[in-house]
Amino acid sequence: MNFPAAWRYRGVLGMMAFIMPMLLNAQAYHLTWYNSQNGLPTDQVRHVVQDDSDQLWIATDQGLVHTDGQNFQLFQHELASQYCRYFWQDEEQIVFSHDAGLSSIQPGPNGPLIEGLQGASIVPKKDALYYPSRLYRDRQGQLWVSQADGSVGLLKEGQFHRISLEEGEQRPQFFFGETETGDLYVVSSNGKLYLRDKASDKIVEAANLGRAIYSFCTHNDQLYLGLSDGVQQLELAGDSWRKTNFYPTENARVNALAIDSSHSLFLGLQDQGLFYLDLERQATGSAKLLRVYSNNDPHRVDELPFRQINEIVLGKNGAILVCAEEGLGILRKRFFESVRGLPNGNTMSLAFSAAAEGYVNFGDVFRLHPTHVGYRAETLDLSAAGTVNSVFPTANRSWWVGNSNGDLYRLNAQNQVQERYDFTERGNGIFYLLEDRQQRLWFCQAPEDQPIIGIGCILPDGQKKEYGKAEGLDNRILVIRESAQGRIYAGGIGQSTYLYRYLPEEDVFVNLSLPFDFYVSPNFEVHDLTIDQDGVVWLATTDGLLRYDGDRVRNLDLVGYQADLEVRAVTHLDDGSIWIATDTEGILYYQDGELLSLGEESGLPSKVMAYRALSRGPDGRLWAGTAEGLVYSYHPAPQPATTAAPWINSILRNEKEVGSNKLQLQTKDQLDLSLSSNGHYGFRTFYSYQLNGADWSKPNSSPQISLMDLSAGDYQLAVRAKKEGGYQWSVPLQLSFEVAKPWWQRSSTQLTVVLAAIVFFFAWYRWKRGKYRARIDQLRKALAGGEKPAIMQRTPLAQLHSLLRGITPESSLNDIEDRCRKALISFPEIVDFQIIRGLTELPESPKGSLLSKAGSFRGEAVTYQIRGLEGVAFTEEQRLLFDLLTTYLDQIPPV
Repeated sequence: MNFPAAWRYRGVLGMMAFIMPMLLNAQAYHLTWYNSQNGLPTDQVRHVVQDDSDQLWIATDQGLVHTDGQNFQLFQHELASQYCRYFWQDEEQIVFSHDAGLSSIQPGPNGPLIEGLQGASIVPKKDALYYPSRLYRDRQGQLWVSQADGSVGLLKEGQFHRISLEEGEQRPQFFFGETETGDLYVVSSNGKLYLRDKASDKIVEAANLGRAIYSFCTHNDQLYLGLSDGVQQLELAGDSWRKTNFYPTENARVNALAIDSSHSLFLGLQDQGLFYLDLERQATGSAKLLRVYSNNDPHRVDELPFRQINEIVLGKNGAILVCAEEGLGILRKRFFESVRGLPNGNTMSLAFSAAAEGYVNFGDVFRLHPTHVGYRAETLDLSAAGTVNSVFPTANRSWWVGNSNGDLYRLNAQNQVQERYDFTERGNGIFYLLEDRQQRLWFCQAPEDQPIIGIGCILPDGQKKEYGKAEGLDNRILVIRESAQGRIYAGGIGQSTYLYRYLPEEDVFVNLSLPFDFYVSPNFEVHDLTIDQDGVVWLATTDGLLRYDGDRVRNLDLVGYQADLEVRAVTHLDDGSIWIATDTEGILYYQDGELLSLGEESGLPSKVMAYRALSRGPDGRLWAGTAEGLVYSYHPAPQPATTAAPWINSILRNEKEVGSNKLQLQTKDQLDLSLSSNGHYGFRTFYSYQLNGADWSKPNSSPQISLMDLSAGDYQLAVRAKKEGGYQWSVPLQLSFEVAKPWWQRSSTQLTVVLAAIVFFFAWYRWKRGKYRARIDQLRKALAGGEKPAIMQRTPLAQLHSLLRGITPESSLNDIEDRCRKALISFPEIVDFQIIRGLTELPESPKGSLLSKAGSFRGEAVTYQIRGLEGVAFTEEQRLLFDLLTTYLDQIPPV
């Protein structure tokens, strides 16, 4: 449907008129919502507690739920009753109530251990609990229990005591709390306040409001009571209580109440949801009640889904846990917060005064004022100054404004024009301003027809001055900054004219530009710069972030990003961290070599950052201008939080679950780990691991790690986690395991083999020695008994025997000698055999050992002789063999 333009315009104005008050009077948090659609057995959540590892235990009407934000575990069969009511946590355990009594939760090696502590009766009894609900452990270690029969149960030194307070038809529930002085109060929903008398240790009535009380909390020595139409504050005056402030809720019942350490009240209103009580104006009695919204997207504000809130629990790290009939809500501030009432436009300039006031320009100019709940924006009417491009406050509460035409104005604290400087002939819009400590105003101006060399300045006496080539500036200047020591640096355009320093003694600039040993584009520019505590100049350029230390300029390796990523703004904080605003990747945090990315999940309305719009405010907060609005860090000392260390859900070895103690693998085994990390804030968690100190693996959002084909050795596995949303890597989880060598490579196996070889060698040696001795014995017997050659068939001399069998009575001496020679030289270390007629003694041959023996061959005297290797003595076996052979030859009959 098409409407006339005027109607559409009026509609936009009407919508803005409706929305803007809501935005200005609201608290916005990031919401994580658990219900029956994503992990809980029911939408009805009674209470919640956050344990030491930041995991949640949730009390529902269908059992006890444990979750780390990713995995949900329901406990029903372990409980005597599934109707869980309330928790209380101390240093040793978590105690919770249910319809059948009290139970405890304790950590265990195989998961949490749930045990019964105190049973309850289904009828009121003096010595038993009766449908316990709210719990409170006082400073003396005594556990107080609200019961359904108008009585209070007290567990003291292991003994149960029943304290009857209000029996009757209107059976109240009771609230408990202690003041800073140690006074314990028991508050009845019927309107009575009871105090534990320190002298008698009895519960006595202290006051009666005469009306129903629906919630209660203490802070310091003050009591806060949630009523049907507001919150009543009580204060101790002498020995009695007096009413001080009353905060109306427009007749909405306060069902839940909590107060944090900064004295900020959170209220759960009947049928309306969660609210925040702004105590900024408490002194005047005009504190405002603000609705709490969900701020998942900085471009919009969503109402929370909770209307019937049972409890409000203040969790760790500023989290607000909302227990409601619509589920469990986890609310937390993100790293960056938006300033309500500002447009979602491109940030053109940003500056802060010494009085903690900020000025931001989107075309229209806004003054930023700190409040108790953040910042509020005041629109300034600067129509007399034209279209504003840049602003900068001075030290004396006046401020400067540069417009798009080239005019420069000085305004007083009432925004009235005091002076006007016309630079229209010099160029177009004045886009950047800086007033230094000497009250010189430096300004950068966009050119019109030709480039502007240098930078303009208005001196403290109001005189104009141009700093150009004669003053040392050779090119256009885009930014000028002053260090903590009062040194002034200017950044500009060109590969050899990008950095200058002002010399006040000579009133000139000196070129500090060093040549690059890396590639930069022909259109190289310095958009912004900052000077850290060590005097290092960090340059935000078209070609990434550069670090200039006077001796060298280098390109900072922004790991995970393209090398020529454009950086539009840069600043540093006192802790040494460097904050980098990019053109497309949001803000990068850099410190000690670690790089962290902050984007939309951290609260940025856009990853496209504005030029020179990154600044630290007077209170330490980091402010960042984007293409779609302005944000500031939630904490005054911005530091990315550290992700909680991950833990191991299961370890699988070849798809079979094993424990982590003395974990041993084989080289062909596969190791699978299932991890978890607290994920209560709706952002992804990334995991990375390293083995034995090697490089960390590429971050992966999967909580599964698989390792296989590992070589043998000892391993130290480190696993870390990092959440999106401005979180640093966690402290690594360490796991030790061993990959065993194959059995044939193990030292034990090798030792066994060596020992077996030694045993085998000795057995073989003994066997060979036995065989050898047997042969020797056989040869001796053959020699002693004059055995015929047949005996030789049963000896190892079978080869010799086979040759000798060819000897006949007709065989000649030469034939027999030749046969014997061939047989003997086959034995080790025997080289010759001779039968010599008529000789009985021969000298020892110098060429080898010689063994001779006189014999009688066919009745003729001969000498038998064998020659062995030189220097090698004959063995006993060889000597016996020679004796046996010669004896045999002596027995050959004559022809």
